[in-house]
Amino acid sequence: MANPSRRRELTTKDDVPLSEILGYGMELIDTYREAPRTFLSTFTQEVSSRVFMTRTGDMTWQEVAEMEHARTGTLDTHQMAFSVKSYARDLAYSREIVEDNPSEMLREEMQAMIRGADDKEFEVLFDVLKGGVADGTQLWYTPQEYAGQSFSDTHNHSYVDTQELFGDSNPHAVSEHIREANKDLREHGYSPAVAICSQDIADALVGERTDGTNYHIPEAEGLREGALPEQTLIEDGVRLVQTAWLNGSEEQDVYVVSERGQNGAPIKTNYPRPVELTDNTGAPIGGAGGTLGDPAALLGAYGSMRMGSKMADPLAGVKFTADNIA
Repeated sequence: MANPSRRRELTTKDDVPLSEILGYGMELIDTYREAPRTFLSTFTQEVSSRVFMTRTGDMTWQEVAEMEHARTGTLDTHQMAFSVKSYARDLAYSREIVEDNPSEMLREEMQAMIRGADDKEFEVLFDVLKGGVADGTQLWYTPQEYAGQSFSDTHNHSYVDTQELFGDSNPHAVSEHIREANKDLREHGYSPAVAICSQDIADALVGERTDGTNYHIPEAEGLREGALPEQTLIEDGVRLVQTAWLNGSEEQDVYVVSERGQNGAPIKTNYPRPVELTDNTGAPIGGAGGTLGDPAALLGAYGSMRMGSKMADPLAGVKFTADNIA
C-alpha cells in the first residue's frame, strides 16, 4: 500500500516536474543579470544611492611666476535626488495551467517575460534621455566655463525645428543637422558619440550618401554594450543608430549623446531590486520567500524589478527635430 503522506510533485502535461520549470526560470534570471545590457548602458552608471552629486567650477591651470603659489581652484557640489519605480509582469501560473500545458510553453512564457524586462529597461532609460536634455528651463547648477565661454543655468540644448537649430529658414541635410548639434557638446569639451534617430531619418541619412558604399545603421534595441558594428554609418565622428521607439510625433527627433559628461556617464541608475522572480507573498523566490526546494512558489509568481534613473548631466546630450530636410 502506498504511503499516503507521500505526495506526487506537480508536473506539466508532458510530465516535467514543476521544480525543473522553476530551476529553468531562475537560470534565465541569472543569465539576464549577467548579460551585457543594451547599448544605452554605455551612457549610464549605476549608483548605490538615489542622490548623486554634480561638481562644477573652475580648475583651469594658470601661469605663475617662479616661486609663486598656485591659486586654489573652485569646485561647487550640487546634489540631485531621483525616484524609484516598480515594474512587474505576472506569469499567472496556476495548478491548472501547469497540469494542462506542455513544459515548452511554460519555458517560452518565461523567455517572453525576460524579453519584456529588457524592453522595459530600454524604454525607461530612453525616456530619461529624451526628457533629460537641457531645454532652456533652469538647471539645478550653473554649467562650468569652458574654452573662454560661460553658460547660464538656463542653457539650452533642445531645438523644436530646423529653423531654431540653424537660425535660418533654409532646408538642411540631416548630416548638417548632426554637425550643427555637435557644436553644443563640443563647446563644453564633450565628444559626441552616438546619434539616435528614427527609421525615416536613418533612410534620409543613407540617401544623402552618393559614393556607393553600403552603409549600415543598426537598431538600438538589439545592440549590446560596446557592440556597435565597425560598419555603422558615421557622421562628424558620431555613430548612427535607429530605433522604432521614435515614431509618430517623434519621428523627426534626433538625440546626439556624449558617452562621458562632466561627472562621468550622463545617466545615473539605481536598482533596489534587480530583475527577479517574486512569489505571491511579494518575497523573492530563492530568497526570503519561496525557495528552489519549494516548486509551489512558482504558482502565482511574477517577474518584478525596482529601478530609478536620472539624467545627471543635461548638457551631455542634444535634441533636435529635423522638420526641414534638404
